[in-house]
Amino acid sequence: VVDMAFTFNSLALGGQSVVVFEDLYQGEVLVASHADLNSADQSVMIMEKKSNPSSGSGTAPRTGDVSAVPLYVLILSAAAVAFLVLCRKRKKTEKR
Repeated sequence: VVDMAFTFNSLALGGQSVVVFEDLYQGEVLVASHADLNSADQSVMIMEKKSNPSSGSGTAPRTGDVSAVPLYVLILSAAAVAFLVLCRKRKKTEKR
């Protein structure tokens, strides 16, 4: 028994059963093949994608980001005012 993992895009196959065919090559020569549409061992059930209950209204779910933009603007404004005040004081002291 050999387990073989493989990936493929199954988004369009949700809720359906698919059958995996197996071919074994040695170099370019096909040495074994197993392709039975009725084989339960070769069948894989693709589950349907579950919907996200928090986004059922069509809007994006909240991420918890409640950053205080007005606070940041206030801090930046205060820093700018302080910078301007210091620049004016420096000019006055340089003139003397």
